[in-house]
Amino acid sequence: MILDGQIDEDALDILHRDEDWLTTQLQAQNVEQSQVYMAIYVNNHLDITTY
Repeated sequence: MILDGQIDEDALDILHRDEDWLTTQLQAQNVEQSQVYMAIYVNNHLDITTY
């Protein structure tokens, strides 16, 4: 969903999600997009790796 701080719109589309959903998920984990190296969605969970 995010790689090197950039949102992958295609990945969001495949999962029928949007940037608002992703932003909400990041906020729930107290993380800003600029801090994210990689974020993947696995087993209904957003797994975030920060810089």
